[in-house]
Amino acid sequence: MNDSKDQKPSSVSHLDTGRAGFIAVLFAVVMLLAFSAVKVTGSSGSTTTTTVPRSSTTTTLPRNQIKVQVTNGSGISGIAAQVTNDLQTQGWNTLPPENISGSGTIPKSTIYYAPNQEWAAKQIAGNLKVPSTQLRPTTASTPAAGASGDDVVVVLGANYRAD
Repeated sequence: MNDSKDQKPSSVSHLDTGRAGFIAVLFAVVMLLAFSAVKVTGSSGSTTTTTVPRSSTTTTLPRNQIKVQVTNGSGISGIAAQVTNDLQTQGWNTLPPENISGSGTIPKSTIYYAPNQEWAAKQIAGNLKVPSTQLRPTTASTPAAGASGDDVVVVLGANYRAD
């Protein structure tokens, strides 16, 4: 009759298999995180970072491929040209400055962005010190002539102050 005292314990216990499973899962998570951001180098030598979130795809393009329109709604003469030049020196593909459609001024500076261009609007807003609460998706009512084909439209309002 076999007595439980006479049996030798197994060399692999339940604790060891649990540990091995945990390590396998941990390894899989680390590998997924490592491959979540992919860097692609184009023929021009520039680097583009592509991030793939769970729900959609966002591609960050070089600044010189993002069309930026600056529109003056501040009532300050020449401010749109100054901001356009500043953004151009930062590498953005700026379009000629414009004045808002209609007459009057816009109270607050607002930055409008096309689909998948929110990242660019956030960078420009940071540079111009426009609060992130003033970022909006581009719509048909964006107060800038020809804004429908632009990636980012900066509307300078009466509250805008150049440094």
